Amino acid sequence: MLHLLFRITVIAQLLGLLFGGQAAAEIKVVTTIKPLHSIVSNIMQGVGKPALLMRSAVSPHDYKLKPSDLRALHQAKIIFWVGPALENRLAKAIQQRRPAAKLVTLLNSKDLKIDKNSRRGSTDPHIWLSLQNARAIAAIVQRGLSAEDPNNAALYLRNFKIFDQSLKQLRSEISSGLSIVLKAPFIVHHNGLLHFEKEFGLNNRGAILISPEHRPGAKRISAIRQLIKNEKIVCVFGEPQYNQKLLQTITAHSAAKIGVLDLIGVNLSPGPDLYISLMRNLMKSFTSCLRD
Repeated sequence: MLHLLFRITVIAQLLGLLFGGQAAAEIKVVTTIKPLHSIVSNIMQGVGKPALLMRSAVSPHDYKLKPSDLRALHQAKIIFWVGPALENRLAKAIQQRRPAAKLVTLLNSKDLKIDKNSRRGSTDPHIWLSLQNARAIAAIVQRGLSAEDPNNAALYLRNFKIFDQSLKQLRSEISSGLSIVLKAPFIVHHNGLLHFEKEFGLNNRGAILISPEHRPGAKRISAIRQLIKNEKIVCVFGEPQYNQKLLQTITAHSAAKIGVLDLIGVNLSPGPDLYISLMRNLMKSFTSCLRD
């Protein structure tokens, strides 16, 4: 009886090695923000789940890495992030600790269309808000994962094609939805929507903040109020991670409405579905506030 149990145990272990090897060798992937995590999750479906560092409502500009984040970075085989223009605190940690993982800095990719603020000449790091860029990011992820994990290359490619098709359908939906508000003038909390605005032809007339790290003074608030009056601004958009009192102050005694644009999925659950929901919600936020 003991001999039979021993043989069964050995066979089970051998089967585990033969058929469980892929699961045991699952590639460790780390992403920084929810939209990027969602894109990577789509490409990794059926293989594994990427880790997500920034789960809270804190802006990527202000996020402080926790000890668990540093451990995840050092255990990773490949790290996908936007770049120091967005995750500046992460940039410092990477520079100081230099994890052994392959680091994919998306802002450095020539495959992406990087828009700049025409008034300041600064790069807009919110690259995922362009569907064209989302496709390029997915392709970069697919190639990067295939190089590090060639056994699953065919699955990564299949997942990319599925995601690409969903982006095409989403583009048609957003273009149709926004068609009725393209001429409506609005202003935003800070210039983080250049990619989305240019891709779909929206009429942004300015931003409250020159920099997301600096609160506007009385002179700036007065200038924005004058802009609202002169340009007949229909809506002033804030973001869910920032206090809305500033918007109430600015729009007081005007006909401008207040809307909210979630650029990173603050109130959405992480996962493959987040990116599509995020972009669809942006469309809905624009149409609901800008429509007469």
